[in-house]
Amino acid sequence: MNKQIAIGTSFFSLVMLCFVVVSVQGAPNNYLQPQPQDGWVDLSGADFSNSIVQLDPVVFVHYPEQLLPPGEAGEPGSDAVAPFGTYRVRLALPAPGVYAMSQTTNDMALLVMVDGQVIGEHGRVGRTAEESRALAGPFITAFYTASAEVELSYQYSGFIRHYRPPSVNLGTSQLIVAQQERLVLRGTLFAACLLIVALLALGLYLFLGLDKAFLWFSLSCLALMIQSSTRGVMLLTLLWPISSAALARVEYLAMWCVMHTFFLYADAVFGRSDHAAARRMGEVGLVVYTAGLLALPPLVFTSMRVWLLAFAAAVAVYVGVALTLDLRKQTRAEAGQGSAATPGPTAEQKLILTAVLLMVAVTLSEEIIWRWVLPYRLGDGILTDCAMIGVILLNTMALALHAVRAKQELGQTQSRERELREMNRVLDELGATKTRFISNISHEMRTPLTVMSANAQLAKALLRADVDRGEIAERLEVVDGEAMRLARMVSEVLQLSMIQEGAEDFARVDLRALLETVVEVYRTLLEKNGNALRLDLPRDLPNVRGDADRLVQVFVNLLANANAHTRDGEVAIRAGRLGDEIVVAVADTGTGIAPELLPHVFERGHSGDARGAGVGLSISKMVVEQHGGRIDAASSPGAGTTVRLVLPALPGEEG
Repeated sequence: MNKQIAIGTSFFSLVMLCFVVVSVQGAPNNYLQPQPQDGWVDLSGADFSNSIVQLDPVVFVHYPEQLLPPGEAGEPGSDAVAPFGTYRVRLALPAPGVYAMSQTTNDMALLVMVDGQVIGEHGRVGRTAEESRALAGPFITAFYTASAEVELSYQYSGFIRHYRPPSVNLGTSQLIVAQQERLVLRGTLFAACLLIVALLALGLYLFLGLDKAFLWFSLSCLALMIQSSTRGVMLLTLLWPISSAALARVEYLAMWCVMHTFFLYADAVFGRSDHAAARRMGEVGLVVYTAGLLALPPLVFTSMRVWLLAFAAAVAVYVGVALTLDLRKQTRAEAGQGSAATPGPTAEQKLILTAVLLMVAVTLSEEIIWRWVLPYRLGDGILTDCAMIGVILLNTMALALHAVRAKQELGQTQSRERELREMNRVLDELGATKTRFISNISHEMRTPLTVMSANAQLAKALLRADVDRGEIAERLEVVDGEAMRLARMVSEVLQLSMIQEGAEDFARVDLRALLETVVEVYRTLLEKNGNALRLDLPRDLPNVRGDADRLVQVFVNLLANANAHTRDGEVAIRAGRLGDEIVVAVADTGTGIAPELLPHVFERGHSGDARGAGVGLSISKMVVEQHGGRIDAASSPGAGTTVRLVLPALPGEEG
């Protein structure tokens, strides 16, 4: 968890640094706040080769509700918001030459003049809403003056929003265009950051099934992205042709959506049930607010911007105070009762609280301090955007920690479910253990008992025929050997589970001698079915490391299966070395295995003989795999079967 926090913090710092660098580049190169004197602004000392001067509307002489043509006198008025009017100012420039100016309008029409000559028009200025055609977005124009003293004036009309005309950026054309490009880049970067974070959170909610906190945070970021695209350089107007009235409605609706979805997001992370009334009030307020935006003209609701921002700030303060009290309560409970009884505040809750408090500070600072105390000094809301990026990234880190915690809890739950399923599976298998045990015993005992019976009957017949007692003794030795092997086999079947635990008693095994012994023991039973037994072994067959008794069990099982399905045919055992491995094949000319059964012959419970239990080959497979080998079978109905097993040769030895 600490590593993830460190990585997230580093990412947060890097993105913040990149955004701040780009944002600062979008600010004026050098701010100059000129003081007007009798309608004059002295800019003769300004270095326009490296500086951009911002002329706030307060330096102009304002003629409200008067569209004055050049040279016509008017009645100056206050700087209060008016639907139309004229601004004039005389400038003392450093020298004659070419200058450029830019303005970013919030749904206004502008007609700009220098010394009585029109140098640019943005929309159409008029005395009524019908005569006027307002536009939103950046407006850049240039002019040439042969004199160092000029009169800059512009007429405006704004019947859409309750705003003052924008400030004027004055400088060389290169600097003005470069500044506008940087402002567009800054706005684009801000919107892109919000969009990426929103899509990431939405994808986590939709595709990974995370909780609704990710959905609300995603919608909050999307709403903030839309709202930011309606301010500054107004990216929304650069992407889509949208009317001024529609743009105002989009901005104000997005502002409310940011507030409401962020409240829901914080509530989802903290899980506070006492916010239910506030949530319902917010939902009702959103409906009423949306209806008002659609019904009222923008000039009405934009005049209430201060009250709307005050309400948004109050909601943010409420959320911040509520979350602070909640964390404080959790901290006290943790200190008094112990973390096991009452968990304290999580890291993501602390991050979200920090983000909420930062957002409150940014909102109040923008609307009170930066806007009125330090107008334009900080470069068109640079610190606001930087702080908002900080808020978003703090919440992104919080959601990342929230997702990690949710994943850990989900993993623990799934682990407990797997344990319960495994316990149920074991309990289900306990009922079948007795049946499998008896099946293993009966199958494995059948082969040696058959060998013993055959040799005992042959010895009895030889004894009655009064033949050489040496041959009788040989048959009895076979019976004795099989009886001993049967005893060992019973012990092995009782410890069947130990076969899967590893090879703790392995030793060097002479595979050639082992196969020769198995053949001699089993030859009589094969001859009883009229089957010939052929053994093809190289003299230099390498030794293997393993358990001789278990390997004998494997080969006896294979010979027993071959003999059971072959009459008057041939059973052959062939072996050879292939690289570092030994390949042993047991082939017969019997009835073969049905195609549908062949893939399952090594599974327990599958047998081609109705009398068989279907465990011989499965046990053989376990033994071979325990020895580090592998086993497979090939067969065709009516053409016999070949079982091939591969064992690793003992390094550095040959038979």
